[in-house]
Amino acid sequence: MDAYKLALVELQATLNTEKYLALAKKLNEHLASVGQPTVQPDLDWVGKTNRGATVKQEKLDSELKNYKHNMIKESIRVCVLVVSVSLLPSRFSFISLLLDGPQ
Repeated sequence: MDAYKLALVELQATLNTEKYLALAKKLNEHLASVGQPTVQPDLDWVGKTNRGATVKQEKLDSELKNYKHNMIKESIRVCVLVVSVSLLPSRFSFISLLLDGPQ
């Protein structure tokens, strides 16, 4: 029983509310089977943690979307530069184009 209670406390240091609730249910089943009073899981913590995890997930999704968008824009820019350089007369080199700019 003490191991269950310690595990519940340790789980509250994580974002894993599903495992916390499942463990609380197992603890209560064990307590009920030996005739002891059950414990109430901390539903306030569960709600607050779930809301925080949702906000964090939305923020990470937004950052990933922005990163992908910027990578696509950069890829297009590089492709346009490569095509422009390939259309230049052969007497121009890529390095001179980058150093001196277009003539």
